[in-house]
Amino acid sequence: MLPRLGLSWAFRILGIIVFVVNLVCGNLLKDRNKAVGSRLKPFHLPLFRRPEFILFLGWGIFSMLGYVSLLFSLASFSLSVGLSSHQGSIVSALLNLGQGLGRPFVGMFSDRFGRINIATVLSFLCGLFCLVIWIFARSMGVICFFAVLVGTVSGTYWATVSPVLAEILGLKDLPSGLSINWLILVPPTTVSEAIALVLRDNSAGHSAYLRVQLFTGFMYIGGALCLWVVRGWKVGEIAQAEEGRSNSVSANETSLTEKPPTGTCQSGNAEKDGAECKSAEHPLPSKTSSINPWAPFGLIRRMIAWKRV
Repeated sequence: MLPRLGLSWAFRILGIIVFVVNLVCGNLLKDRNKAVGSRLKPFHLPLFRRPEFILFLGWGIFSMLGYVSLLFSLASFSLSVGLSSHQGSIVSALLNLGQGLGRPFVGMFSDRFGRINIATVLSFLCGLFCLVIWIFARSMGVICFFAVLVGTVSGTYWATVSPVLAEILGLKDLPSGLSINWLILVPPTTVSEAIALVLRDNSAGHSAYLRVQLFTGFMYIGGALCLWVVRGWKVGEIAQAEEGRSNSVSANETSLTEKPPTGTCQSGNAEKDGAECKSAEHPLPSKTSSINPWAPFGLIRRMIAWKRV
C-alpha cells in the first residue's frame, strides 16, 4: 500500500479495517456476568489491599515500559548501526510478524503448563533476549533473527493478562480488576518511549542504544520477578484450599463416627439429650489451615516448587 497509495491512505485503510473488525466482533460478544456473579463496579478499590494484585499491576507496568521501548526503538536502532530505512522497516515488520506467530503458542502452552508459569517464564526470556542478543546485534541477519525471536515473547502480556488475572482474583472480580489494570497502564505506556529517547546517547556511535537495551531487558525481568512472587502465593493458596477441604472432610467423618445411637435423644434427661442431639446433627467446625501463603520462607520455597498454576 505504501508505494501505490502513499502513507496517508495506508493509515486510513488500516483504520477502516480495524474499525470494521472491532465493530463486528464487539456486537457478537456476549457477557456471562449473571452466570458467574461478576461485580458490576468498574473500580473495586478494596482490590488494592491484596498484595498479589499489586504485584500483578507491577508486572503490567514493567512489561509495558519494556514493550513500548522495544516496539518503537528497534527500527531506529537499526539505522544507528548502519542499516537503511528500508531495512529498518523490514526489521519492524519482522517484530510484528513474530508477535503474530508467537501469541497462539503462548495461549496453547498456557493451557498446558499453567497461565502464571508461562507468563513468568516468557516475560523473563524476553528480557534475557534483549540483554544477550540485542546488545550484540550489529548485522542485518542478527537483528532480523532477534526481531522474530523476541517478537514471539514480547507480547506475552497481552496474550495472558486476562487469564492470569482470573487465576489471581477469580471470575467474580475479573471485570473490576481489568478496569483498574487498564487505567494503571496509561502512565507507563505514555512515558516509556520518552524514557527511551532520553536514554539514547547519539554520541556513542553503534552503542547509542545500549542504555535503552539495558532498560528494556531489565524492565521485562522486573515484571517476571513480580509475577514469580505471585506464583509462589498462588501455589500456597492452592495448598491452603486443599488442606481446608481435607480438614473439613475429616471433621465430617469424625462427627458421623461419634453420632449417638438411635433413640438416645428420646430417653433420659431431656436437656442433656437435646445437647447431644444438637452436637450430633451439626458437623464439627473444620480446623484453621496452617498454611500462610505470604509467610516469607514458605513463599520462597513455593516459588521454586513445580506446580501447574
